[in-house]
Amino acid sequence: MFVKTKKTRLFEDIVNQIKSLILDNTLAPGDQLPSETELATQFGVSRVTIREAIRILEISGMLETYRGKGTIVTAVTSKAAKKRFSLFSLCLTKDLSNLLEVREIIEPEVAAHAAMDASKQEIGRMEAALAKMIRDIDQGGPGVEGALKFHHEIIKSIKNDILSSLMDSIMTMIERSTHITLNLPNRPRISYQEHLDILNAIREHDEERARCKMRAHLHAVRDELEKG
Repeated sequence: MFVKTKKTRLFEDIVNQIKSLILDNTLAPGDQLPSETELATQFGVSRVTIREAIRILEISGMLETYRGKGTIVTAVTSKAAKKRFSLFSLCLTKDLSNLLEVREIIEPEVAAHAAMDASKQEIGRMEAALAKMIRDIDQGGPGVEGALKFHHEIIKSIKNDILSSLMDSIMTMIERSTHITLNLPNRPRISYQEHLDILNAIREHDEERARCKMRAHLHAVRDELEKG
């Protein structure tokens, strides 16, 4: 059913193959996908890459994963699925740049507040998040979960309720965009180092450096997207 992927952004090819099978009703609503291991073998990629592709298709509304049942094709019509995916793709291409612009305005100040406010325990949780990120990267993954956990811990550490609520309101969009940006070629390890630079500034309670390192990280993401 599936063919081995050859693209640089492996997850994109997997998303497109599964999407096509759903849109032409080869995969019907209620059908169960093969296991992650079986899909990884068929596509010739790692299980981590399969998880990334499935996550994108879950966000687009085409798949749902249930504990004990596996991943199921969502019960929507071909027309509705096509519309959902088109809207999702538009969101990625049109809104990602806008989201980064908003993040560049807000998150450097969030990082600066974290450098001022974060306790030893909170910094410890940030360290654990980055440890998770690099473990995933070392195993061939993009490090998405650890990266998102790191940003969540920064937000939780600041003592400005309005600022933290503002960040919470866009975290769903940040989660979706992170699945894209960390799958850019060579991006995971570079991103990990950028996150580590932010952590070191927060650990040393250096507000200005935390602000600058977060700004540099977000600028680097934008530059990579524009190149890609």
